[in-house]
Amino acid sequence: RELNAQKKALKDLKEQVEARLSALNNMGTIGTLNILFAAESLPELLSRETYLKLLLNRDAAQRKEFLNRLQHLDEMRQRLKKEQAELKQAASDMEQQALDLEERRQARRAFLDELRHQSVRYAKMIAEMEDAGDSLKEVISRLEQRVRASDDPKDFISRAQSADFSLQKGKLAPPVFGRISRPIVNGKPGKGIVISAPWGSEITAVFDGTVAYSGKLRGYGKVIILDHGGGYLSLVGQACELFKKEGEEVREGDLIGLTGGGPWIDEGIYFEIRKHGKYEDPLAWIDTRGLDIELPKN
Repeated sequence: RELNAQKKALKDLKEQVEARLSALNNMGTIGTLNILFAAESLPELLSRETYLKLLLNRDAAQRKEFLNRLQHLDEMRQRLKKEQAELKQAASDMEQQALDLEERRQARRAFLDELRHQSVRYAKMIAEMEDAGDSLKEVISRLEQRVRASDDPKDFISRAQSADFSLQKGKLAPPVFGRISRPIVNGKPGKGIVISAPWGSEITAVFDGTVAYSGKLRGYGKVIILDHGGGYLSLVGQACELFKKEGEEVREGDLIGLTGGGPWIDEGIYFEIRKHGKYEDPLAWIDTRGLDIELPKN
């Protein structure tokens, strides 16, 4: 608006200056002398001279003001050009900030969606784990009843062999080698362990025994349970393949299956040891020297 006002004022001044210059030009080189010497008396001549001087001074002042306005107008144009460049850069920065903000907003929205999805998935997983715990408890209880009720030495390992397992604390090789950690169940570390290993890695028997169970259990996937006698059972879950059937005898190190994955581990197995149905800490039985173990902080 200021620039437009200056342009209008400059245009009006320009018209005045042009009119005066045109008038002077029309008077010619002797026009001024004609005005002066047309006076009938000396006072009138002096008066006309004074009048002409005032006109000339006024013309000079207007020309000077015209030049000043031109300079001021040029300065305003330069300042406006600079301000426009700054505004353009500011607009570009604001646009980039808006894009960054929208990107962060979308990332946050995606994170919240994923969080809600995980909450649903975790709730489902917890329910499956609770069902899995019940199903496993039922299987272990049934196996314990079979052990107590069986008098046939072909069904389960002899007492002499069972005594051997009780002496293996801290000596057993893990069923598969990999990073060992605890599964988190309902926000707390589980009783067993998970062992990370590539899909399809070999699972071996930790000690001599008989296959007491081989099949699927809810939440545990494909499960194999070995009876080592004396009430000791070792359990491997989350397998993708099982190579032994119920009733088969196995020796320590025999191949019994291949690793898979499940709720507690992407690739690997879940492993437990129990005595008369009660949990034993597998880390107390495995030789952990040189193994990669990651335990949750208390």
